Amino acid sequence: MLHIMKKLLFFLPVLVIGGAAFYILRFNPLMVRAERVKLQSASCVTESQIRSDAQFTGQNILFLKGSAAGKKITSGYVCVRSVSIQRVFPSSVEVDVEGRMPSLVLYSKVQDASVSAQVNNFLSDISPNEATPSSRSALLEDVIKDPALSYSGNSYLVDNEGIVYSQLFGILPLPSVILYNQDLRVGTRIDPGVVGDTISVLSRLKGLSIPVSLAVVKEEDLGIRNPNMSLFFALDSDLDRQLASLQLILQASTMKMEENTGSKQQKVSSIDLRFNKPVVIYSQ
Repeated sequence: MLHIMKKLLFFLPVLVIGGAAFYILRFNPLMVRAERVKLQSASCVTESQIRSDAQFTGQNILFLKGSAAGKKITSGYVCVRSVSIQRVFPSSVEVDVEGRMPSLVLYSKVQDASVSAQVNNFLSDISPNEATPSSRSALLEDVIKDPALSYSGNSYLVDNEGIVYSQLFGILPLPSVILYNQDLRVGTRIDPGVVGDTISVLSRLKGLSIPVSLAVVKEEDLGIRNPNMSLFFALDSDLDRQLASLQLILQASTMKMEENTGSKQQKVSSIDLRFNKPVVIYSQ
């Protein structure tokens, strides 16, 4: 009897392992049978496309190549920012697809000829190597003040990484910027520093209650036009210093106007903050 028990104890592990192997080979419980796809702000791709690209169904859950599938999806769909893949044992996979979020609305060109000429005049103001500050600022009076007339043509969405990921076919409550002398299309990469600095300036101007009718970026320069004045910033210089200078100039201008209420008052028409000493131009 003891001898038989020893044999059973010897063969029991073999039977268990063999039975488990038979079960796995016959029924394959670790084979992926369900893929749950969750899309978040990824309008350029569908759940069926994600499943088709990932091709997880039928694979062994232990040997999924999740990173390779994630790279394939992010490289194939420009609106996708990231992909997270999670195994849910024994036979499911969850795929979370996070889309890009817009930071700015970009315009690549101005179609109307008269507006184009005015914007070009405006942008000649932003080229500090060809004219004096006063002559450059004088051209700004011709810029269209109505943003509905100034912003035209195709518009695109760009995220904080500088990826132009979608054309805009409607209206979004986001800052609009004309990106001068650059051909925009879905997939274009913009310097993320320029995007971030432009957003920062526009946000700070909003906090100062300074309206923006037109914003134009040319290389590392940002030009702002509103019904009262024109502003110029160097995006590759200290923006805190430039914005602090702007506040001081506007405060000094307000105090001067309050002191001279009975005489002809000069209003600020242009402030160029790209220089070490800001250039301020007044008008009657």
